[in-house]
Amino acid sequence: MHHRKPVTRRTFHTVTAILTAVIMALLGATGGGQMARADDLCGEGSLEQGWLCPAADSPEAAYIVSLYSDVATNGLAITLTEEGVELALTCDGAEEVATIVATLYERFPPEARAEDSIVWAIPQMTGEIRGHALVDRAPVTESIRERANPVNIVFPEYRGEYPDGLAGLSARAQHLYYASLCG
Repeated sequence: MHHRKPVTRRTFHTVTAILTAVIMALLGATGGGQMARADDLCGEGSLEQGWLCPAADSPEAAYIVSLYSDVATNGLAITLTEEGVELALTCDGAEEVATIVATLYERFPPEARAEDSIVWAIPQMTGEIRGHALVDRAPVTESIRERANPVNIVFPEYRGEYPDGLAGLSARAQHLYYASLCG
């Protein structure tokens, strides 16, 4: 008699992360639209044109490469360091990263902020940051992995305001998955 090995929570989340990544790749979605990577755009400790990069000697720099506040889309792109991705693999770690992001966000001048404050969004960001970290570490293709970091947040979606059509359906599915991770 053959006994099936039970599906663990970790296996479930890994499989779900892979499926989410594949859907994201097929739909061309990243959960929050296409926002540029900061690797070559942000000087050390800079704060200009919507970009905020922690100074190399700051504690935040261990986890965050940059934040990009996109007022036009009411969004935020969070580029994590390798250590930031590693920390975000757990709910507690993802919450720590989300809290750091909310604190850093306060450094943006008011006119560069998509939202006045994002402390209210820490619970939603926690799940989304963890979901992106799981995709980043899942055995997927490089093109899918590139969609995992930066984490692209669209604040209206956190309030239940989704676009019409397939993009809205995809965003809702992603948010349900993210909410299940640390909810």
